[in-house]
Amino acid sequence: MYENHFHTSMKSNNQSQQAMNQNLVHLLPQLQQYCRYLSQNKWDGEDIAQEVIVKALDRYSQKDEITPALLKRMAYNFWIDTIRKR
Repeated sequence: MYENHFHTSMKSNNQSQQAMNQNLVHLLPQLQQYCRYLSQNKWDGEDIAQEVIVKALDRYSQKDEITPALLKRMAYNFWIDTIRKR
């Protein structure tokens, strides 16, 4: 009985992970465009988008959905931190 529950739980987690990955793939072009707008530079924009995706996957992997607003806020904060460091 425990094995059956474990396998069902694993399938559910895998499906949830796949749905989140598809959501991120769908949101990536929009995030990249926003990051290029923030930085006014293609290279910095790509770096920001990449860092935001990594952080979102690391910190919000247990959440149901990563929203565009969350990604944009993370990008904005990352860009502000980058400017302050320079």
